[in-house]
Amino acid sequence: MIVNLTPHDVAIYNVSDCILNNGRLYLHEKADMEYPEPLRVYPAAKEPARVHFVQGDPGMADGVLVYRWTPYGITGLPEPKTGTYCIVSKILAQECPEREDLIFPGTLVYDAEDNVVGCIDFSRV
Repeated sequence: MIVNLTPHDVAIYNVSDCILNNGRLYLHEKADMEYPEPLRVYPAAKEPARVHFVQGDPGMADGVLVYRWTPYGITGLPEPKTGTYCIVSKILAQECPEREDLIFPGTLVYDAEDNVVGCIDFSRV
């Protein structure tokens, strides 16, 4: 079972519905100028899991302030449950490398206007 803990719907597309262009996968428009339907859509979470950050003291580079942002907490992330994977942001998954149940959109899929519309697979840390 897969549960989406992000604030966005996550659409999964078949790689055969995509074309590779400049290193990116784009949805291949059908003859009627419509895009193919996703294989599956995981609805957005009403209360998504989030990583919270705190801004540290600034440094300088070429006269411009540079801040370090440090993670200080995670909210909305349930305890692991056998047989359940949770879709989260990549940064949240990176903050919890011991959690093998956390997955994030892997190979992204774009529309003709370069908007991310989904993915073809998931990845994990």
